[in-house]
Amino acid sequence: MLTMRWFLGVLWALGMLVIMGCNSVNSDQQSQITFAATMNGTQGIYRIGETGSNLRLVMADGTSPAFQPLGDRIVFVRGGNNLFVVREDGGNLTQLTNNGIGVTVDGPAFSRDGQTVVFSTSTVVLGALSAIHLIGINGGTESTVVVDGTQPAFAPDGTSIVFVRGVDIYLININGTGLLNLTNNGVGVASTQPTFTPDGTQIAFTTVAVTPGAVPVIEVMNINRSARQTLLANASSPTYHPNGSRIAFVRDNNLFTATAGGSAITQLTNNLPIATGGRISWGALQ
Repeated sequence: MLTMRWFLGVLWALGMLVIMGCNSVNSDQQSQITFAATMNGTQGIYRIGETGSNLRLVMADGTSPAFQPLGDRIVFVRGGNNLFVVREDGGNLTQLTNNGIGVTVDGPAFSRDGQTVVFSTSTVVLGALSAIHLIGINGGTESTVVVDGTQPAFAPDGTSIVFVRGVDIYLININGTGLLNLTNNGVGVASTQPTFTPDGTQIAFTTVAVTPGAVPVIEVMNINRSARQTLLANASSPTYHPNGSRIAFVRDNNLFTATAGGSAITQLTNNLPIATGGRISWGALQ
């Protein structure tokens, strides 16, 4: 009996070790942050696990990456003028847009269901305004949401987007109605890089004074324009963990995470030149 109990105890302990090990691996395998950077002379799209392990190149020659919130694809810009989608392992590269010379594409982001991409375009034509468009995950016909806007991001429910116009963050329905200035910044202050919290009740964004040497901060506010406050100093490019528990950001060209409340800051990269002003994106692989 003692031998059997001892044997069963050993089996239980081994099982727990396996489970703990799997959970440790899955933490980084199932939750990844993607960003654009140059490493060892290669500029491209990289991804890293939420604990700072498993850093790898996904695709060379790309900028402005964004994960499917609950999938395995990354949308990004190549050549400055077209959108591409690739699996997080670098496979199944697909071109979504076919823009010619003179068009610049930026700021792609997925809808929560991963089936639609929102992005902005601008042209070299004097006086032409930027515009925000929607396109399906497999390409096809584009639809324009609003003119004069950049850096769009979907609301979790897919019915609206936030975007940048001038020095402010705006909200608009995807059918082009209900335009609302959320930040109403005064002279000398600009807000960029908006993103929703996964529950859709707040947005986080980067704000900086328009003066030489000014340091950016990440602010948060309720979607009803209340309770605006600074979350993190010397920080930019916010993106939330898909479950909303943590936030990732860039500080001094390196990647960090913190709790959604701005505490327990953890540095994930060292001396990795992440593209200044670029979007980073946190995804839960499925």
